[in-house]
Amino acid sequence: MRKKRLFEDRVEEAMIELKEKKRVAPIDYRTEPGQPMVFDLILDVSSSVRDHYELMTLFNEQIIPPLYSAIERYHSATRLGCVLFSHRLVPAWKGFKKPQELGPAPLNHTMFNRPARLQDSTALYRAMQQGILWTTAAVKALDETSQGNMPYGRIIVLTDGVNNASPHRYKAIPILMKNANDPYDFLKGSLFCLKTENGLSENQFQALGDVTSFKPIDFDTLVTQEASRGRMINLFRSAFSSKGLTY
Repeated sequence: MRKKRLFEDRVEEAMIELKEKKRVAPIDYRTEPGQPMVFDLILDVSSSVRDHYELMTLFNEQIIPPLYSAIERYHSATRLGCVLFSHRLVPAWKGFKKPQELGPAPLNHTMFNRPARLQDSTALYRAMQQGILWTTAAVKALDETSQGNMPYGRIIVLTDGVNNASPHRYKAIPILMKNANDPYDFLKGSLFCLKTENGLSENQFQALGDVTSFKPIDFDTLVTQEASRGRMINLFRSAFSSKGLTY
């Protein structure tokens, strides 16, 4: 109970910050009558994926178009956040924005080339924990203008699975996810698995998903492939059509 209260206090603090700084736009039901959704995309830009600037292409060409297509199809009030991480976490943009604010290609090389962005250490578990915290806060902030139609949240992490920075244990992740979903089951996490030389194997990724409550949705190289794009299309469609409760 103490850990749950601590989590709720941290969510409340994060939600207040988002509201005070106007980092989550309220719902306009004239143009957004569909299911409210919050997506938080968390991208591993550490040294283990240093050679993969294709990550930007993957994001802009394989993730964003299917997401925008699903938003348009379901007329969803969707807010999108994005965090880049290595040894530290850096937002790609501030808060959770409407797609119209981001444009068709939200990521650019400038974001990847900021000083001290790429480091040898990788704080994957910290990124997943913060994703749960801030996505929950954004959902609750959006819920205040939802007119009773509760928003749902989806966290998608693109990583090769390496974690060699504090915290070194994953055990807090499923606890935070459980706390977030009590009493309403509104938040899901997924892993898009980037295959690298020193990254996790497919079986190891599956094990990571089992212990963290983040479900692996693909295991592939970063080569642009229609199969990966198709998986993303199905992921976003299922999230909207079933209010985010299926994979």
